[in-house]
Amino acid sequence: MVLMASPVLSEISAAIGVGLESPAFNAVAIVFWMFAWWVVSAISLQWLTPRGLPIVPDDKRWHWARTVVSTVHAALTALLACYYVFYAQDLNMWDDFSTRHRGWEQVVCCSLGYFVFDLIQISVVKPTPSDYYESAFHHIINLYVHFVPVCIYHGYVQLSMVGYLAELSTPIVNIRWFMLKASLTDHPYYLVNGGLMAVVFFACRIVNGLWLLYVVVYQAWFAPYSNSARTFTENMGVVGYALGPLVLLFYLLWSYWFILIVQGIKAAVLGSDFKNDPDKEGGSLVGRAIESVASPKGTKKE
Repeated sequence: MVLMASPVLSEISAAIGVGLESPAFNAVAIVFWMFAWWVVSAISLQWLTPRGLPIVPDDKRWHWARTVVSTVHAALTALLACYYVFYAQDLNMWDDFSTRHRGWEQVVCCSLGYFVFDLIQISVVKPTPSDYYESAFHHIINLYVHFVPVCIYHGYVQLSMVGYLAELSTPIVNIRWFMLKASLTDHPYYLVNGGLMAVVFFACRIVNGLWLLYVVVYQAWFAPYSNSARTFTENMGVVGYALGPLVLLFYLLWSYWFILIVQGIKAAVLGSDFKNDPDKEGGSLVGRAIESVASPKGTKKE
């Protein structure tokens, strides 16, 4: 999808007099992807109607559509991250962190378009204040961690790619949220989904997160030898040094979510209840879904 859109973006940029080397090209790409994600959202809203999908209450359509768009975004960016990390292999994953990668820049612009679009729509729909601020914080920090180093300073591409591998767990988490909402917690796949979610979440966020911390914290701050991570961080100045604490913050959040997942699996195995909030609608989509996982037999309120 992103790769196919590149010729379209090139034509649009040429038509308005923006060259591929111009910083404005990324701005054009972001606006293009904001419109694309709006189209995906509009299609989801059209499909997720009581007539088209009876299990979706009319007053919940926006939340379902938002989760659908989140799932599409996560699957797209994660698969592209897998392609660049495991198949293309055109980057040294342990060095050369100041290398520019135009292809990945466009992936980040695609993701940025989604985050900006979602920020706009939650500003219009206005979920609860806590959910709004949680979601806004999540998006803004993601924009900072990925867009600033990759698209402005043209480096830390490997860090961004590995960071987006974390999105591999999001479709699984969102499917579980859909099953909770549809009262499908007695379905055999619900328990299978929980186990699969734990494995993928652990591999893509907890394990991969250690590599992120190794690069952006240990190598950039504490390594007793000169390395490209430290050099690139120093070149960014305060902006670069802020990345370490932000990545650490995300890792702590991921660890908290993983603890909730493990507690939910334990509750499922032992047949006990732990915690359940399946009616939470806003906030970080991954966070709200995981926080509603802990009870193996979620309840659904209308």
